[in-house]
Amino acid sequence: YHDKVQPLALWFIETADCVDTCNTDDGYWKVIYLFHKTIISKNTDATGASAPRYALAGYLTLFHFRSPFKKPKPGIVVRICQALVLP
Repeated sequence: YHDKVQPLALWFIETADCVDTCNTDDGYWKVIYLFHKTIISKNTDATGASAPRYALAGYLTLFHFRSPFKKPKPGIVVRICQALVLP
């Protein structure tokens, strides 16, 4: 899913780069997606309940890496690298 969403960052973030979420050499990436939920009364399922629709509202990329200089003891550091909220 991220391969299809990632090009949006290239349009909206000036210095955005593509993120390889599969590469875990120096650390690893996590992607958090934000969705907007709308309930449309026209769309009903077999039980007659309204079916919700979800649309992408944005996403956030986090980079986790090991830092030997973290105080008070070495450990994992998390950095927010890209945050995109669609208009």
